[in-house]
Amino acid sequence: MFRLEKDGIKLEFEYDKDEELLKYIEAIKPFMGQVKDCRTSYYPDFFELEPHFLNYKKESEKVSNSSYRVYGTIFNKLQKFFDKKSVVDLKGKDIQDFQNYLKRQDLDNVTINNQMTYVKMILDFCVKREIIEKNPFSYISSLKETKKIKENYNDEEILKLINNKELEEQYINMFKIASYTGMRVSEIILLKKRRCKNRRKNKYKIL
Repeated sequence: MFRLEKDGIKLEFEYDKDEELLKYIEAIKPFMGQVKDCRTSYYPDFFELEPHFLNYKKESEKVSNSSYRVYGTIFNKLQKFFDKKSVVDLKGKDIQDFQNYLKRQDLDNVTINNQMTYVKMILDFCVKREIIEKNPFSYISSLKETKKIKENYNDEEILKLINNKELEEQYINMFKIASYTGMRVSEIILLKKRRCKNRRKNKYKIL
């Protein structure tokens, strides 16, 4: 949303792309020249901000599909919580309230801190685009993270999983690879056949 206001004179229009904004500004330049000390302002909410932020990320760096999904999740939560409230009106307390909102979703502190990092990134973008002067996130502290002690499977449990007749073979194979290599599930899923080298003499593969 773009607004221009002065002494009862008001222009307001919506746009989808930055190119459209520049086009509108160019069209009203003669009018702006006639009105002295006019005030122009841009008051986007998180619904309006999302496509501009994603377009910025797309143009400035290589963004994976998984990152786009994360951005989408964060924007959905921001939109649900703040609705049509403009980012220009956000204060430190508003960001604190959003952090508390995430707490009520039974998320652990690590997850909340990660999601708040994306919120800071979005608001940093607003500062860079001169939509806001200062990031209200600067008043927020990260939550204390408690390191969880992970319990590993013992040999008996591993054998039960490998010999489980109810599991599909592909899942058993994935579990075997993870057990013997320490690879993450996401890494195993990305494995390609061409990346596996056979060592027939020793009967093993190099991943």
